[in-house]
Amino acid sequence: MESSIDDIVLDIKKEFDIESYKPIDYRNWEVYDGKWKPGENSMLGKNIAPLLQEREKEMWRLSLPYQGNRDDPDQIEIVTYFAIKLLDYVDARREIVVPTAIFHDSGFTGLDMGTKWKELAKKGDKEGETRRRPHQNRGIVYASLNLSKLGYSEKDLLEIADII
Repeated sequence: MESSIDDIVLDIKKEFDIESYKPIDYRNWEVYDGKWKPGENSMLGKNIAPLLQEREKEMWRLSLPYQGNRDDPDQIEIVTYFAIKLLDYVDARREIVVPTAIFHDSGFTGLDMGTKWKELAKKGDKEGETRRRPHQNRGIVYASLNLSKLGYSEKDLLEIADII
């Protein structure tokens, strides 16, 4: 008998313990023999670079000052990787999906929330509108400023903003 998605989510929730949660530090991951393993250059996108197009590599470079501010270092690489892989299964435009993945949490820069995110999660207070909105608004600004440098149209910037 197949499990429903609700059953799977409940199993995950039973196994997840916020008290012992420690973010994965992706800064040290690199590709060795086709598998991601610890290394020294992951923070700079070494693992993801072969999957990125030239313009995406430039947006990656532009996004670096805004990354790693949520006490979950460099999860940008994992998010971007899976966003690219999901393009094989969904009808979506890569030029919208990839920059959205790259800039999705950039808005934590300049906010005093990054290091407090774990505390908020423990209190069950990380998903409220007042918690999410400041970093989303800042992320939209950072994405727009940087993607306009790469020639993104206003229409595409608005679509990316809606997703962020």
